[in-house]
Amino acid sequence: MKHLEILATALAYACVIDGKVSVEEKAKLAAILGKHVARNELSQTDLQETIQAAFATARGTHLDKFLPEVLGRFSTGQQASLLLNLYDIVLADGTLAEGERWLLDKFENALAFDRATLRAARKVVMCKNDTSVFTNPTHPANESGYAFKVE
Repeated sequence: MKHLEILATALAYACVIDGKVSVEEKAKLAAILGKHVARNELSQTDLQETIQAAFATARGTHLDKFLPEVLGRFSTGQQASLLLNLYDIVLADGTLAEGERWLLDKFENALAFDRATLRAARKVVMCKNDTSVFTNPTHPANESGYAFKVE
């Protein structure tokens, strides 16, 4: 597998882990990989084939068999980008399902980043994707004493 194929597959695992692929997850995956079409690094056909193959692998191969692909081939920077994009995919629909939490735990444990850094990164992505703050006046982040802190 090429690096982008590994990234696409990891993201596809995040999309299928809870048994349903949401519109938000599909859109996020297309946006993450679609920029490579705009940069002429992939054709539209290559993108579609990559996404189809990624979903086929995610549905047919246990995550424990796939994880060594990431560990063995990705630099630390690539692993960090993958993890942040996983956060973005699983939090795209505004909720973190039990299967998604399990998936994140598997990747976090396999990649062995500092826990405090992971918590801070997840908090930032959660805040970014929680747009209910704009539609729910009683949202806790809309209270006068709310302070955004990343620790």
